[in-house]
Amino acid sequence: MVRVDLHAYIERHAYDPIQQQPFWQFIQNLSTTKSMKLKLDFSMDQVALTDQNVQDEILGGKLFDKVERLELEAQYDPAKERSIVTLANLLHSCPMVHDLRLKLSRVLGSRLHFFKSKECQADFDKSVSNFRRRHRKRQMVLPGGDDYHDGYDEGFGIPELREHSFSCLKNCLTRVSLHFCMMEPNCLGVQLAKFFIENAMVLEEMCLDDGSQKMCEHVNPSISRWIANSAKRRKLTSSFAVLLLH
Repeated sequence: MVRVDLHAYIERHAYDPIQQQPFWQFIQNLSTTKSMKLKLDFSMDQVALTDQNVQDEILGGKLFDKVERLELEAQYDPAKERSIVTLANLLHSCPMVHDLRLKLSRVLGSRLHFFKSKECQADFDKSVSNFRRRHRKRQMVLPGGDDYHDGYDEGFGIPELREHSFSCLKNCLTRVSLHFCMMEPNCLGVQLAKFFIENAMVLEEMCLDDGSQKMCEHVNPSISRWIANSAKRRKLTSSFAVLLLH
């Protein structure tokens, strides 16, 4: 099997551990495919396997070790960090993935649903202005060095991602594409970009689409620092490309 596109829908919105099992058992049937596209019309947290023993029991140690390209289009609830656990489950299950494409949006009912309103746009602009002010202040106080902090606090499950070891990040993942709506400077999409830049050891290219918010001049300085720090840790002389799409 070369390619599989799966569009999944769960009618119930409340978290129900029982519905995890049929979802993961079903996609186990796709283990021989080389390209997998998952579109989830529900918040990712609803199928998160938070317990390692439960994960081993449901998956039975079966991996999607032939998947080279993984696409995930899904919603996440910023109040529920289990969404990132679902992403971690997939990364663990796809040790040979070379091309990872994520298109993430907030669940309906979050600020994303009202993003185009003038009020929310004003809030976003104010947030960016405040962030830039803090960023300039940090630059004056801490002009460089390993202790430099660029204002991107790792929240919403990112520290939990760092606690795990992913085979694909060490050996295979060469391309990452992130599509998200940049509602605030420290949104999930930016945090994931930072995580993959710093932890994907063989990364060659990253594409970022921030929802046409034209934040290239805002994100670029931090991306350069992330790449530099990553290169030091990997002891590489060559860098990789980061493309900002808009």
